[in-house]
Amino acid sequence: MKKTILIAVVLAAGCAALRTQDRWSAQVARVEIGMTRAEVTNLLPRHVQSPRTVIGTGSGQAESFWVDYKWKITIRYDYTGVPRDDEGMALSSESAENRVTSTPVLTREDMPPPIQVESIETRGIEQVAAPLPSEGAPSEGR
Repeated sequence: MKKTILIAVVLAAGCAALRTQDRWSAQVARVEIGMTRAEVTNLLPRHVQSPRTVIGTGSGQAESFWVDYKWKITIRYDYTGVPRDDEGMALSSESAENRVTSTPVLTREDMPPPIQVESIETRGIEQVAAPLPSEGAPSEGR
């Protein structure tokens, strides 16, 4: 009797894993090369507790995140639409207009546990945003 229950539980868990794999595989299959980051975000929303990694190169970037506790997505984007300064230097590597450059990869991988912060020291805004001494003006320690 115990073996029968154990087998039923294992089969149920396996079926649940296949259903989530099927769900995410179907969503990944809808992502096409050339889609914008904004379009992909609508199809594959990042799990609220998911860490996110972005690795950039000269020609693009690879972003990885979890869509649920067991499934990780890696997507490669170009730099289309990144904001630039007057000299053409990128101010950020990300834009809703970044374009997918290759087929996303779905990987079964457990999401790492969230980082626990035991305490955060807070300071008043006047301490954080204190003005810098102007050039030429004497400051403490000079």
